[in-house]
Amino acid sequence: IPLKEWENDFIDYKTLKKFNIRYNFRNEQIVIPHFCHSRDNTVVGIRVRNNSEYAIENFGKYSPLYQDGIMYNHPLGKNLYGLNISKDSIKKYKKVQVFEGEKACLQSYTGFDENTIAVSLCGSNCSLMQKKLLIEEDLGTVQVDEWIFFELVPVIIEAVTTYKIERI
Repeated sequence: IPLKEWENDFIDYKTLKKFNIRYNFRNEQIVIPHFCHSRDNTVVGIRVRNNSEYAIENFGKYSPLYQDGIMYNHPLGKNLYGLNISKDSIKKYKKVQVFEGEKACLQSYTGFDENTIAVSLCGSNCSLMQKKLLIEEDLGTVQVDEWIFFELVPVIIEAVTTYKIERI
């Protein structure tokens, strides 16, 4: 799998396997399935990281998988990428790290394995559903990626006053 770029970003093969990351040689895309946070192994959508200049210019760096006439898109705001993997550790440590993109979750898993507490919004905005998913976890500490710090903090403070908010 030609994912050297991601290996250079500290994402190892074990992590790619755990998150079911694949490579589409025909379209030069890294394939990133998104799983439901409450049902193991249920795919809710599939995104791709485009590697060809043409695809990046016309569809963006990240886009839904389109294959054989089917678009595998899903509402990103209704899920937290990586929550299906990190949910047990989040409950155990009462702590979560919220990032903008999928790669940060993969890097966290490479570093912390089953002890990862990372989730991704898959964008810079935190939807109402994502906020609810975070609040449901009964957290003590929420660590937030710098990019989304000001988006998420007021909502969490408003919802539950016992959170300790930290920038990553």
